[in-house]
Amino acid sequence: MLRFLKGFTIVAILVAIILPGMRYFLSSKITLMVNQWIANISPYARVSYENIDIDLAGAIKLRNATVDAQYGQQPNLKVQRISIRFPELYDFYQLALKGDYSLVPDSLAIELQGMNLFFLDSPHLAEHYAARNKLLGTHLSGTCEKNLLFGPTQLKSMGYTHSTLLNLGLQYRFHDFNQTLDLSIDSEIQGLGFITLGMSIDNVSHLDWETINNDRLGLKQLSFLYQDDGYIHRRVQYCAQRSGVPTEEYITREASQDDRYYAALWGVIPGASIRSAYQQFLYSPQTISINLGLQSPFLLDRQYWKNAIPAVSQLYVSVNNKEIIAPELNIIPEGLSGKVGDLQAILSHPEQPEKVDQNTNNITIASLHEEIDQRAIYVGQHVEYKSVELTSLTADERRQVKITLSNGRQYEGFIDSLNEKELQLKSLHAGGEVVMPVQLARIYLLEIMM
Repeated sequence: MLRFLKGFTIVAILVAIILPGMRYFLSSKITLMVNQWIANISPYARVSYENIDIDLAGAIKLRNATVDAQYGQQPNLKVQRISIRFPELYDFYQLALKGDYSLVPDSLAIELQGMNLFFLDSPHLAEHYAARNKLLGTHLSGTCEKNLLFGPTQLKSMGYTHSTLLNLGLQYRFHDFNQTLDLSIDSEIQGLGFITLGMSIDNVSHLDWETINNDRLGLKQLSFLYQDDGYIHRRVQYCAQRSGVPTEEYITREASQDDRYYAALWGVIPGASIRSAYQQFLYSPQTISINLGLQSPFLLDRQYWKNAIPAVSQLYVSVNNKEIIAPELNIIPEGLSGKVGDLQAILSHPEQPEKVDQNTNNITIASLHEEIDQRAIYVGQHVEYKSVELTSLTADERRQVKITLSNGRQYEGFIDSLNEKELQLKSLHAGGEVVMPVQLARIYLLEIMM
């Protein structure tokens, strides 16, 4: 018994010594992985955070984060918490220990909590919706005066402000055996509602979005869920007042428009039973649920959408928790393309970097800013650069470099290593040093700090 207690005590002491060290080692690896991911998305947005909480059960939380769109005119996005959760614990530790942070796991869940309704103050987005309303107004009469689509101007008039809270979530799972990606996007807006958009995408060979064949990606299934939290009532009152008609008259007109109206504004043409349920929904808004399956994958490349009509094999529609029997719903891809464009306008960059000629390596893109220190590039400032030939680059180059790829994305940092096929670019993101591989064949322009 004494020997057992002695052995148990020794084991307990060893565990007490080893566990904190292992936790520190894993936490350091995971922090490095997160910072590398932030570096990978830097062409789209710069992300910083005050502190990071790591749960070794497969969750990461970034607190008091800031997201800055690199080419956008929108103000920085403040996020109270960014949560990253790994459904598969094996993926969590494999990525952290493997060290190849350019890879993404087969499944992941990301949630941005406690944001403000950032797009309400975007002049670019307001101009986009104003132009779209003007264009649609030349073909459609509408039921809400000239407000066919609702952008920042209309939402502000309905009482929504920049301080209105917004939560966003994204979950995905990649199935390698049948090359399918299941994707779910959630959004919750205070005083507006909860929206979930789910889809199953076919012909996804891998998760490397830099090299994936976009021409083959096809939509296999689509689901939509909306739970109202006051938006429909505000909109009905707003439109009735703008049109100078009673609420009942506005609702009747809204639910009895012609096919062109719904095709342009919804991207679909509803049948009689759905229009009737929609009219009741405007009186008593609760939930709308739509699930549909397609006979064959519908290509996601929007250049094919104009003349394509996807065939629906399965359709389920429920309004206010009541299923509609034999619903009719025709998808109009050209109209749906406009809705996709409206969503992209919320998060897109209104100004893109100048396109580079593929036949030259001597095009100057940006310059003429005051000289700054090495760390300044990570907070959005810039320096004066000189374009050079790629063949003149050497591994012992110590000056700061800027790289522009064929797709217009830009990276800034310092050369860590160089061979005949790729270079390793070292930079700082969110307080950590990360190294990112860049293929030489994809570099259109190389610039070195003066």
